[in-house]
Amino acid sequence: MSVADLKAYGKRAATDPAVRQKAKEIGVQNVKGQAEYARTLGFTFDTDDMDALAREVRPHGELSEEQLSAVAGGIATSVAVAVATAGVAVGTAVTAVTASTSAGGW
Repeated sequence: MSVADLKAYGKRAATDPAVRQKAKEIGVQNVKGQAEYARTLGFTFDTDDMDALAREVRPHGELSEEQLSAVAGGIATSVAVAVATAGVAVGTAVTAVTASTSAGGW
């Protein structure tokens, strides 16, 4: 189990429309379902890894101009989404791996 796999799953979901759609169908609240689907793709992570990622990406202070521009431009990486999600509920940090970089997003 690893945070690296969680990040890799997030990148894959952000760049692969089929993976993104399947993750979306599973639902952001279904942590177990996301982890099970990720395993079929060769990624292994659990809620402890999600907690670790949430702590890692937790914002410290204000956003930089670059970060504000990325948000304003509709660009969201899996890590950026993890930052937002961590503040809401660490248990649902799986949304970090189901983010989309497309304008339609989730």
